[in-house]
This record gives sequence, C-alpha cells and structure tokens, in this order.
Amino acid sequence: MVLAKDEVVVKEWQYATAKKGMEETKETLTVTNKRIVSTMRSSLKVEQQEVFVKDVKRISASHETPSKIPAFIMIGLGVIVAIMAFVLMGKLGEMGTMALVLLIPAALLVVAGILMLGKGAFTLTITLEGFESAGISTGAINFLKKYAKAKIKVAVNNAVAEEIIDTIGAIIAENK
Repeated sequence: MVLAKDEVVVKEWQYATAKKGMEETKETLTVTNKRIVSTMRSSLKVEQQEVFVKDVKRISASHETPSKIPAFIMIGLGVIVAIMAFVLMGKLGEMGTMALVLLIPAALLVVAGILMLGKGAFTLTITLEGFESAGISTGAINFLKKYAKAKIKVAVNNAVAEEIIDTIGAIIAENK
C-alpha cells in the first residue's frame, strides 16, 4: 500500500484467509493516521475499500464463535471410541485387530471436533459523516455452510477479530 505524505500505518491486521481450490485470498484491515483500508488480495484479484479517518461517524463491529460444547462432545466421543478399540484389541488378541476399524471413526470424531473449535464470524461496518450507507463493510465467516455450493474454506483468526473490535475505536479517536 502506498502511503500519502505524512501518513503512517498505525495498525494492520490480517483477520481472515479464504481458499478456493489453489487460490488463497487474504483479508486485511489497515488503519493509518489518515485512512482505514480494507483489502482482499489473492494472486488473481485485489479488492480494496478505503475511507478517511476524519470522515468516520460510527463503527459497528461484531465477532461470534459458536458454542464449543458440541466440539468437546465430539472430541470426547472420539477418545472414548479409541480407548474401546485398544481395550478390545488387548482382550481379543489377534481377533482384536478388527477393533482397529473403530480407530477410523474415532480419529474422524476428534478431527471434526478440533475443526469446530476454530469456527468464527467477524463483521465491521464503518459509517461516514453525512452518509446513510456504510463507508466500509467487511468481514468473514467460518461456520459450517450446509448451503454453500462452492468449496470455499474460510479461516477467521478469532483472536485478531477480537483485537480489532477492542482497539479500532481508540485508534480512530486518537487519529481523528
């Protein structure tokens, strides 16, 4: 990003990554002492929205993660099934090798549970002085998409999303 005269980057965050096939798109939010810039960049495409800090009227941001209870239940069930498989192998001797078949669903349960722990959604809307519509509206979602036709994998960095929410208002207030 090219900076204007006397412009400095105050904070920059990469809050999400999306993958579709081999193409990876990185989503970043950059706040300078003069502008707020939202960028989606891949090897094939660049999309950028920017507004001047002095024009910001209102910020609306949200970050959401689903309940972790289903993820912990899946992980727990996977561990229980794996323990049962090992117990059966020990008690049944050579016939217990059939119990190895139980390790496959056990591993799938544990992996699915771990993947569920990383789900999240982040949205940021910046409204400008004198305008009813948003100056910038950006975000990313990483929930299970039963309705999605395209195979797009989105990873929201939940810690970064929370940091943006906690700090962007103060950064804008200090630089306005």
